[in-house]
Amino acid sequence: MSKGIKNTKERILDVSEELFSEKGFDSTGIDEIARRVGITKSVIYYHFRNKEEILNTLIHRYFAEGMAFKKKLAEKYFSDPQRNFLDMAREIMRFSAERPRIAKIILMESIKDAERVPIFELYEQRALLSAEWFKDKLKNIAVDLESGVMLEAFFMFFMPWVSYTVFEERWCGHYGMDVEKVREKFLSIVTEYYENIMKPKMIREQ
Repeated sequence: MSKGIKNTKERILDVSEELFSEKGFDSTGIDEIARRVGITKSVIYYHFRNKEEILNTLIHRYFAEGMAFKKKLAEKYFSDPQRNFLDMAREIMRFSAERPRIAKIILMESIKDAERVPIFELYEQRALLSAEWFKDKLKNIAVDLESGVMLEAFFMFFMPWVSYTVFEERWCGHYGMDVEKVREKFLSIVTEYYENIMKPKMIREQ
């Protein structure tokens, strides 16, 4: 794929992400995407079969970027025992804060249409891949459904994190609060929960 074609495809994705987060998937048309990008509809159909493929590509791009980032982060932090979870959480937050639109899309569209955005399947894939990466570092991680770890991680860790990413700006604007201070407070709460409650449950007793 030439650089120009690749750049056009990325521009289509970026603009679609903007529109889906602003208006919702159903209220955004291919015509509108084309106008904002500054291309014809035929160019969009050259790259994508339909609007659903654009959405799927956005979601998988987000999760692929997230998993690559998470793997790099894990290697960095597990190699240095002096680093703590809060430092790692800060880096994750910086990554998430740069991508609030796609988090909003995933949250909204998974509620409206479970088949369109199968959030449980996406989460399960990410959780199992994470466990595969971490197994050499934490040899006793429990990731089976029966253990309850995935249930707890989804509702007590993953979803609050997604919700915070989506609503951070509005929360701070509504209450007139400083983003960095609110973010640090959220991270301290997440860290306390992880260290004192979640982490001990993730590690099976010897």
